[in-house]
Amino acid sequence: MPSPAFSPLTGHLTHFEAQALSLDDPRPHPHEDALIQLGHAVLTETLDVFGDTALEDFQTIICESLIGAFHSAAQRIERDADRARDDLNRLSRDFDGSEIADTEMQDATRKARAADVACLALEFVRDAAAASYTTATGEVWSPWKGHVKASRLTAAQIDARDALRTAKARKHAATDPGAVIVAFRAAPQADTEDDAHRIFDALNWAQAQWPDMALATTGAKGGEKIAIKWAKQKAVTLVLSASTKPARWVSSTTGEAASTPGRARS
Repeated sequence: MPSPAFSPLTGHLTHFEAQALSLDDPRPHPHEDALIQLGHAVLTETLDVFGDTALEDFQTIICESLIGAFHSAAQRIERDADRARDDLNRLSRDFDGSEIADTEMQDATRKARAADVACLALEFVRDAAAASYTTATGEVWSPWKGHVKASRLTAAQIDARDALRTAKARKHAATDPGAVIVAFRAAPQADTEDDAHRIFDALNWAQAQWPDMALATTGAKGGEKIAIKWAKQKAVTLVLSASTKPARWVSSTTGEAASTPGRARS
């Protein structure tokens, strides 16, 4: 009997499962819950094996590299999807109405959508692994430094356009927080319980002032890791960059803002 985690999808469908079914692939995709469980299990087993051993001092590097591997794989697959979408743009531009061109467009659309689903699957695993890592260690993982000439449209052309629009919207949402950006900087030594209270109070104040805010930070250790934890708890969009120079700055000691308001830009 096949494993329930990989059985055909039935009943209420999540967004991921609906996308998987739209591929018309006879092979079933793993359930979303199974992917999340995989991420939790990978990190839990890793920490169990290395904890209380001579390799415990290196478990941070090991765990972060493991999570980063899922992230890198998702990025590679996303690049494959981007290349397929480039093909879609070319095929759509040069479409001549022939059956061969229509078939090529269907194949390119199928490849782009399959890559999108695979990318989503790996993101589920990555995010679950990162959540388990934070729960077990208190540390927060962050990535290292994402015209038709014919008079009538065929079904393949419509699918191609939909696939391109969806990809463009998803990429725009990932790169443009679309909100007031609040920058946060703190010393690496600011990692005590008192520091955490002050940082949370300051960021809570900032969110009260700008409910649609996004938080910008370099992801450095200490106070900035605490700020990242706050953002994840509050479901606030996080913007990681080597240099935080957005419109609003918040002090972790006074809770006051400096500079002028601004908007996120892609």
